Formats: sequence, C-alpha cells, structure tokens
Amino acid sequence: HSTLLEALCAARADDRSALEAEAYSAWLCGNMALEREDWDTALAKLSRCRTVYDELSKAAEGPDQALYKKRVEEIDPSIRYCKYNVARQGGATDL
Repeated sequence: HSTLLEALCAARADDRSALEAEAYSAWLCGNMALEREDWDTALAKLSRCRTVYDELSKAAEGPDQALYKKRVEEIDPSIRYCKYNVARQGGATDL
C-alpha cells in the first residue's frame, strides 16, 4: 500500500510531500526486506530512504530539519547491519 501512496503523492501532491511518501515507502519496504533477511533489497531501500531524508534535511529549516536528521540517524544502524550481512554473504556493499 505504501507504493500506492507514493504514486498518488507523486501525481497529486507537492514536491516535499512526494519525497516524504517516497522515503516512507522505501523505509517500509526496506524494513520488510530486513525482516525477511533479504539483505540486498533492504540495503537498497533503506539507502534510498536515507538519501531522501538527508536531502529533505538540507532543504528544511528548524524543527523539520531536526526531524529529517533524526530519521537519518535512526536508519543508519539498519543500513550498517545490512551491509554487514551482504558482505558476509560475499556481496558488494558499495551503496
């Protein structure tokens, strides 16, 4: 359902809302992949989520900026965990 929200926001919402929906969708998909131990997918989705939130934090000010930075900090440990597991399985972790 998060991909439907992402598509709807991309078509009808402002740029910021569309980016927030994209980040949310990537976060949900990344966490689902993490639970399934699909490390490559989780790494790709969580990395995309982190990138979007990082870019939003650069464009925002005040409380919004702090919120986006906090999201980045919360995602980083999961990304490190995915990279560790991808490397353990002999995959590339250059995301």
